[in-house]
Amino acid sequence: LVAGRTLGAYRADPNVAAWTEAALNWNNQPAALVPAATAVMPATDQYVSWTVTSQVKDLYTLGNNGFVVRDQDETGTGAWQQFNSRAVATNKPQLYVAWS
Repeated sequence: LVAGRTLGAYRADPNVAAWTEAALNWNNQPAALVPAATAVMPATDQYVSWTVTSQVKDLYTLGNNGFVVRDQDETGTGAWQQFNSRAVATNKPQLYVAWS
């Protein structure tokens, strides 16, 4: 965890081939479409949340290929973030959707 770094949650480009969790790697990651919902990383391990209302609306109207979460400054400075995957028994990622 690198406190103070800003991470963005983007809609993945629906105009490229669908990706799979097993085949995904750095070199074939889907393009990230703007705008991003951003969050500043906390100083301790804890849940991080993004408000992705506009991204979810676009998923329904413009195509769905998932989300991309990335550092807002990927310049190779060596900073990295780590998140638990859905396969971890505790603290699994969650998406809450509230309809209004």
